[in-house]
Formats: sequence, C-alpha cells, structure tokens
Amino acid sequence: MAGAEPGRAAPGHSRAGPKIRERSRTFPNGAEWSPSLSERRRRFPNGAEWSPSLSERARVAVSAAEGPCVPPVSERGPRAGRAVSAGTGLWGGPAAGSLGSRLGRRPARTPGSLPARLPAGVQVRAAPAGAMIEVLAQLSRGPVFLAGEMLECGIVFTNPLSATSTSASSEMLAWASAQIHCQFHSSENRVALPPSDDSKHDVQAENETVFVPNRGERGQCILSTPPKILFCDLRLDPGESKSYSYCETLPVDGPPSFRGQSVKYVYKLTIGCQRVNSPIKLLRVPFRVLVLHGLKDYQFPQDEVVAPSNPFLEEEEGVKKDSRLADLATELLMAATSRRSLHVYNISNTRGKVGMFGIFKTVYKIGEDILGTFNFSEGDIPCLQYSVSLQTEESIQEEFQRRHGQPVSYSTHARHQESCLHTARSSFSLPIPLSSTPGFTTNIVSLKWRLHFEFVTSRESGEAHTVPENQSETITWTGVEQIEVDTFSWDLPIKVLPTNPVLASYVSQFSSTNSITI
Repeated sequence: MAGAEPGRAAPGHSRAGPKIRERSRTFPNGAEWSPSLSERRRRFPNGAEWSPSLSERARVAVSAAEGPCVPPVSERGPRAGRAVSAGTGLWGGPAAGSLGSRLGRRPARTPGSLPARLPAGVQVRAAPAGAMIEVLAQLSRGPVFLAGEMLECGIVFTNPLSATSTSASSEMLAWASAQIHCQFHSSENRVALPPSDDSKHDVQAENETVFVPNRGERGQCILSTPPKILFCDLRLDPGESKSYSYCETLPVDGPPSFRGQSVKYVYKLTIGCQRVNSPIKLLRVPFRVLVLHGLKDYQFPQDEVVAPSNPFLEEEEGVKKDSRLADLATELLMAATSRRSLHVYNISNTRGKVGMFGIFKTVYKIGEDILGTFNFSEGDIPCLQYSVSLQTEESIQEEFQRRHGQPVSYSTHARHQESCLHTARSSFSLPIPLSSTPGFTTNIVSLKWRLHFEFVTSRESGEAHTVPENQSETITWTGVEQIEVDTFSWDLPIKVLPTNPVLASYVSQFSSTNSITI
C-alpha cells in the first residue's frame, strides 16, 4: 500500500471493492494533497486548489490574498499537461462566491512557493492580469497646421511587458487604419440647415466592424480624406512595439477650426484598430487648422522643379513642396501685415468734434498687438472717458438663418478703458490672442474683426483750469458731483490673418500626444 500511486487503488484491490481509507501526503513546506475516491483535491501552499469529483469535474483556483475564482473547464475533466492558474483565476482576477468558499474550504496553512514535487501531469502558472495593447499617437510638429500643409503623425502599438507575461501572451491586431475628418456642429436656435438626404444613409456605418471615423460624434462630417491602412494582422510579443508613420495633406478648400456661438468646425485625426473577435476602438487626435486665402490659387514656378539640387541629399517631393508652402505662407503674411501708413480718423458727434484717432495699419496677424493713439487737444467737446474693445462679428448667411433678421453674435477678446478728462493725448495696446480664429467666410457663416469704440462726452464745454504765475494763495479744485453726458460708439473694421502654425502651437489647447488602451 505504501508504494501505490496517489489517487489509484493498490494492487489486489478493485474499485468495486470496499472503500479505501483516505490517504494524505504532506510536502516539506506544508502543502497537503489528499485525494479520495469520492473527491480528489490538490492544494498548493499559495492557496490554489484543484478538486474534481466523480460526478462533476471542475477547476477551482482560490487565492488567499485576492479571493476565490471559479473558471469554467471542459466536462471531460483535467488531463495531463493542462495548465492550472495559481493565485488568480483563469480570467485574470478574483471572483467572490466560488465553489471553494461555499464549501468552507480554507487555504493552505503555509503560503509560499509551490512544492518542489507536483503530481504528474499538472502545470501551475499565474494567469495574466488582462491583456492590453497601448496605442500612442503623436503629432511630430505640433497640433496646429495651415490648410494645404502635410500632417505627419507617428503611431506606436505596444504590448506591455508585465510580471505575468509568458511566451503565450502575444496579442493579435486584425487591422488599423487612419483618416482625417472635419466635424460641423450648429446651434439649432440660430441655424436652419436643410434636411439631410436619407438616401445617402450607409447601413454599414451602424456595424461595429466598419471603420467610421465620426462614429458617436455630434453634427455632420463635411470633409474627410481617404482612409489609409496602417497594417493587417499584427502580432506583438510581450514588450514588443511597432511604429508607423501617417502622412496626409490637409485640404485647402476646407474651413478653419472655429468654435463660435452658432457653429463649430472641429478637425480630428481618427485612428481605428480592431482586435480579433472584438469591436473597433477609435483614438481621436484633435488638431487646429488655419486657412490663408491665396495659397490655393498660387502656382509654384516651374523653374524650381528643374533647379539643380544636391545629389547626396534625398528629399521626398511631398516634404519639399510642404516646405515651400510654409515659406510662401510666411512671405504672404509678412507682405500683408508689414505695410505701415498712418490712418487718421476724426471723432465727432452731433454737437461737434471730440478729437482724432490714429492707427498705423488695419491688417494684423493673430498674436500681434494693435496700437492706437488719441488726440483730444483739438476737440471742441470734452471727452470724459473712452473704451476700445477688440471684437469678432459672427453672422449667419441669410438663407440659413433660423429667424429673418436675427442679430449678429459678438465676442470680445480684449478691452481697454481710460478716463481722459483734461487729457490731451492717450494711447492703447490690444493683443490679438494666438488662440483666436482669423476672419473667414463659408456658405453658412462669416467671421469678421473690428475695433469697437465707446465715448462718454460732456454736454458742457469744460475749460481747463490753469494756475496764474503770480498766485500766492492756495487754490483748491473740487470735481462736480453731477454732469450731463452723451454717449456714442464707433466701429472700425480690421483684418486679421493667420500666423506661423509653429507659434500658434505653443498656446494650443490640444495636446500633441494622445493614447488609448485596447
């Protein structure tokens, strides 16, 4: 009897004979193993149990630290070479209320390493804590671009290496694709859009296995580039990464990025990837687009193509054209905003002349400062106070207005206010935010810039008090408690153009790096 194998009857005894006394074996580190004909149980020192019976065979993995977990197994019962998860369940985590807990079984008395000798045909390994793949997308130059430029994004797929990773922890991705799209959203109270054409409805877009970049997005997709496939059937071993580069030229006929009170234009790069037998996961990378009018109609000289080049430097045609486009945009912006000539305007109301206003130019780039000067010395009407506001005017085209003659929406970006009684000269400086949108016009909305002036003048002609030269007595001046005033306003239209997209990237609200775990 001492030489009989565990779990089998000794020679000379059949299974139909009398019940054999339950045998137990204790390993040197405290692990117990005691099978019987009615129930066989294998218990390991870290709390893992394996207990099939003649009526129901199951695998039970109980962790003393994390709780029990009962994963399902085949009805055929355990065989030699099957893997048993120790410490955690086959699902990678604990689950309360397992078979072992309901039967009141306690874990092994001595936690620690597995016994040096295990029963034949049993392998013990820790189950992975949940396989995940990290997808990281990074815009190489920043999140701001000019329309017509080339967008380049580096995409990295990583299978993280964990303590439980084995050679069998490789992950498979069926495919990955990328596409740029512009999403349009409007306020229903201000914009009346024509009804959408139901005949263009794509039934496949409702399927989770079809790549739809704007799935779940509000509004309409008004612009998109052709999708590009990054890979098919990608296998990643634990700790392995694969990098891909996505390049696409931004359309020059699209609207700029804009978030107004009535409409919004939002650009996004969407990366879709799918694991085998899983739904599609989308990683969206928002970015900003600036539109410079004139680039679309410009033709590059043909002599640049045949110009001699360095044969030792390899440069792709797309990169060369993109560099020339950025240089051309810089030249056009400098030529349009560097012209300076003094513009003088007379400020007056119904009662007379208030003063003069001077400004050196009316065309600016975002990020510049608007400088203006006032001269009240030649005015007939005293000015008590003035204010200057830098505003944008957002108006909906007449055919898309919800109500006929609805008012225009204004947004203030900077403001200067000053009291100027008995002041001969004054000046102001208003910065144009780099995050603001230059003026543009589409078939639905138009955006214009202006300087809005408000003046408060006195109805009485106030004479400036002067001190006589030979005055020996002390004179005290007291301001009047009440004064009758007039107010009037004046608007000066200005033109605001884009700037270098690299400069605008420093203050962009978008991040150059985005990630997702699938």
